[in-house]
Amino acid sequence: MSRAGLDRLTPLATPTLILAANLPDIDTITLLFGQRSYFHHHRGITHSLVGLLVLAILLSLTVHFYDRRVRLKNNSHAKPTRPSRLFVVSLLGLLSHLLLDYTNNYGVRPWLPFDGSWYTADIVFIADPWLWLILGGALFVLTANNFKAVAFWSLLATALSLLLFYSRVASSIPRAAQVAWFIGLALVLLIRISGAGRPGSKPAIISLILTVLYWLSLTVSHGVALERARASFAARLPGEPVVSISAFAMPANPFNWRCIVETPTTIHMWNESVLKGATGPAASSLYYKPQDRRLLQQIEATATGKVFLNFARHTQVEIKRDDSGYSVHMRDLRFNLTTHFLLDNNLNVIAEGFGSAPERSSFRASVDE
Repeated sequence: MSRAGLDRLTPLATPTLILAANLPDIDTITLLFGQRSYFHHHRGITHSLVGLLVLAILLSLTVHFYDRRVRLKNNSHAKPTRPSRLFVVSLLGLLSHLLLDYTNNYGVRPWLPFDGSWYTADIVFIADPWLWLILGGALFVLTANNFKAVAFWSLLATALSLLLFYSRVASSIPRAAQVAWFIGLALVLLIRISGAGRPGSKPAIISLILTVLYWLSLTVSHGVALERARASFAARLPGEPVVSISAFAMPANPFNWRCIVETPTTIHMWNESVLKGATGPAASSLYYKPQDRRLLQQIEATATGKVFLNFARHTQVEIKRDDSGYSVHMRDLRFNLTTHFLLDNNLNVIAEGFGSAPERSSFRASVDE
């Protein structure tokens, strides 16, 4: 955004944009207080329109203060920053963060503190290598002008490549996507070698246009996946009432979607490719919803239950019973995020938390001690 022309609005526009584009994630500090605190506050007030307005004011004033007290004192001939334009730059950088977060299947809560509802476009996986390639490639072309810069970008490309091949989600990434990634890296390198990285805004503007076109193509693909899921489910299980239906982006594959359909009693989940014939719920994972409302009400009243159920979109619930009581395992089917609850025979919650549940025997031993 800076190289696309915003850097001409005011001195210090580029560092201001960099700070603004990352500032909303300052809420990740809540992870220091545990996962429950993190999922309660992350993408909360700092990702809302009210929060962005406050952050834009604070950031622009801070940068202007630094400019007056430090930069201009060291260079009296430097052009001073313009507070109003610093505010505009800050707000645009912050809004770009909100937009990127909105496009993925995590979502944002833009109306906090008045309304905590989640909004998400569901068109981009939580980490998308093609956006890395489009936007990062433009930055490489524009900034790789010396050995240190080339070394930095080389290390970053290597790290991202290893992530695509050896991370936890690598097994779900098609080989064709991995090949396309290296072709894309080679293409970016050829563009840089050809001299297209000379000073100017063209690579930045092109990358922003490609990003918008990529989002539009994903929107179309997402719509096709949703329509196929709706039609194939109706054909497979005619007359079955549908509570909700979603299609979530898969890692590095803009043509493959994880479809989830909920009915009052079941959850169906399967992968749908828009390049192939409809798969439908015949190949789905099937989860039954528990019908014991008393047990679920006890869980919903806990601190962990409130945070998790506010965040989760499609929740699989697994209940196990033994002589001592109940073990309940909840999973958000978008991310495999899990929570656990232990209840006694009177349905009193005696343990709760994020992650897998401890063995009841080990929990009882720790209590006895």
